[in-house]
Amino acid sequence: MEAIIQEKLNCKRLLRRAEKFIGSEYALAPLALAVIFFHTFGFDLAGFTFLAAYLLFVFFSKAPIRACLPPLLFLLYIVSLHNGVSSLVPNELDGAFFFRNAWYLGSLGAVVIAAAVYGMYKRKLKFRVTYGLIGVSIMGASMVVGGFFSENYTVLNLAGGLSFAAYFIVFFIFCAFIAPQVSFDYIAKTVIVSTLIILYQLTARFLNLGIFQGGSLPKNSVSLGWGISNSIAPMIAIGLPFTAYYMAVCKRPWFHFIVFCLQMLAIIFCLSRAMIIFAIPAAVALLVWALLRSRGRERKQLVAAAAVTALLGGVILTVFWQQFSGYINFYITAGTSDRGRNVLFSEAIEAFLQYPFFGAGVAYRLGQMNVGIYLVHNTVLQFMLWSGVFGLLGLLAHLVFAGMTAFRKPNEQRIFLLIPAALIFLHSILDIVWFMPTTTLYYMLFLAKAESDCIQKTGFGLTKG
Repeated sequence: MEAIIQEKLNCKRLLRRAEKFIGSEYALAPLALAVIFFHTFGFDLAGFTFLAAYLLFVFFSKAPIRACLPPLLFLLYIVSLHNGVSSLVPNELDGAFFFRNAWYLGSLGAVVIAAAVYGMYKRKLKFRVTYGLIGVSIMGASMVVGGFFSENYTVLNLAGGLSFAAYFIVFFIFCAFIAPQVSFDYIAKTVIVSTLIILYQLTARFLNLGIFQGGSLPKNSVSLGWGISNSIAPMIAIGLPFTAYYMAVCKRPWFHFIVFCLQMLAIIFCLSRAMIIFAIPAAVALLVWALLRSRGRERKQLVAAAAVTALLGGVILTVFWQQFSGYINFYITAGTSDRGRNVLFSEAIEAFLQYPFFGAGVAYRLGQMNVGIYLVHNTVLQFMLWSGVFGLLGLLAHLVFAGMTAFRKPNEQRIFLLIPAALIFLHSILDIVWFMPTTTLYYMLFLAKAESDCIQKTGFGLTKG
């Protein structure tokens, strides 16, 4: 009898240790390695199952609720070139993997969502109606009315509007539940680790394609399965502010400086001009801030690291000039070429002028490029196309209500939550990243945490709900 009791006590202790571990920052590294493993060997289905099991353990156990964030934020990076919708492998461009396994993946997702609801209820997390939620809801409502009174209005417009509204609102509500339970440091370190996952995947991809032997790669070769160049670059760029923050405040700034340089180099190699436009000015400003913010020995380390990096960078650039020149030539020759965006922009504006108040609806297809696509590659024009003036007002309401708390007596950490959110939104002016689930989750998390910080620090906001 005593042996049985002792065994139960040991199991309980082991469970408590497991809960404590996965709720700590130490769990980030092994989780990242697991994601890299599944992605590298194309075990996408096994990877999704693993992360689902991880999330179920978090929600059903007594682990800190913040432990659910890393697997959710890393989830996309499991999708490999073997199965990805952005794969270069023939016959896989249509995302056949996801259609083949739709029932399994859908069921897995439903179970995780139910567990998440249970986990938040069990922990008695408080739901608050906030200014941020009001803004997102108004934006969602503008999508629902998109296309009203258009002769082409169908049930698809209503279904699409409701889907996109729910997409943004549910993401924000989830992040608003989690945000008060998560520290700035935990979010920052999770984002940095996510960029390290991408850096490894890019390095492996470039080595496999012979980047260091055959010179630069064509833009359409920059694919990791889960994304192409224009969707990979912003997921790296959101790590720049957090890496710069630790450059300024930690005792070993040289390490974070190296990571910062690698992040910036990866963005350049992604050949995403839309991200480069915003990433370079942001990187320069962040470096200057880190230098001014650091003190004493840490500042000397940072200056030394910058000097050594500049020297080594010059040597490497000279030795491998043939390889790097291809990338430089791409940015020079591509220049300000719109790569088809102006056609999309023009058609969106024409549709807006035809249906100025309620827009053409979410189901409107852009056809002048001889390809039936829905997204304009510009968030502002997208809302104009879908919902007209009401769409613009909805988008503006989201930004104004988010800013009411985010910019009220801002502190240093809150500003560094808003910078990556701003990078995502600015990049969406030239691309579609705002409508990608993982990007949206990051974006809503940054805003929800900034608003939660404001409520906790200043008491400003709609705290009852």
